[in-house]
Amino acid sequence: MDEQIVCFTIIDTKGNLEELAFILDEKYTGMIEVHCIENDYSPGWYWLTIHDVKATKDQAIKELVRITGHRMDDLIVFGDNSNDIKMFKKASKAIAVDNARDEVKEYADEIIGANIEDSVVMYINKVYQHMKSDSL
Repeated sequence: MDEQIVCFTIIDTKGNLEELAFILDEKYTGMIEVHCIENDYSPGWYWLTIHDVKATKDQAIKELVRITGHRMDDLIVFGDNSNDIKMFKKASKAIAVDNARDEVKEYADEIIGANIEDSVVMYINKVYQHMKSDSL
């Protein structure tokens, strides 16, 4: 914990990661954020991600909005897993893909097709086309 690590990920089976996740979460409460999530694309394998509390998606979008001069009202975010929930709460518009976990869908303003159907790209293209036609 002396190093300036933004994010650390360990991939293994659930049994090998759950206890470590619990220990880290208990020992470093308030310093790190821990997520142990099954990889939907490789069933049986879990990702244990450990983030500095300042290195999360919600913090990143807050900083990007500040740096770029945009407003949070301009922000649309996309997600599918529990590590996206805090980001969903910050954004003015949160979009979940159809294959997102149910807990994520609860925070979504809209649910689009599955990510393997290029739904995010199609949504962005639709928004861009709309913005383009509005500016004409």
